[in-house]
Amino acid sequence: TNNNNTPPPKIKLFTKEGCTLCDKVKDILSEIRTDYPHSLYAVDITDDDNQVWFDKYKYDIPVLHMEDVYWTKHRLTKEEAIQGIEEAVGCGGEF
Repeated sequence: TNNNNTPPPKIKLFTKEGCTLCDKVKDILSEIRTDYPHSLYAVDITDDDNQVWFDKYKYDIPVLHMEDVYWTKHRLTKEEAIQGIEEAVGCGGEF
C-alpha cells in the first residue's frame, strides 16, 4: 500500500480500436487499481496527432509507459503489473 505520499504512478496505454490484447492489459490494470493505485491514460495511436506513436508502435501495441518511460509491451500479467507499480512508488517491490 502506498503510504509515503507519493502520487500514484501515471501509466499510458498505447492502443487502437479493436486491439484485444490492449483490452486484456486494461482489464488487469483496472482489477488491481484499488490495491495498487495508478492513473491510466489511453493513447490512440491512430489519432492524427499521434502519428509519431503510430510509426513507433504500430506493430507492438499494447505498449505501456510508466511516468512517460517505456515499461513493457504485448502482454502484462497481474504479477508484472503489481511489481511495476510497486517499484514506481518505491515501496520495496522485489526484483
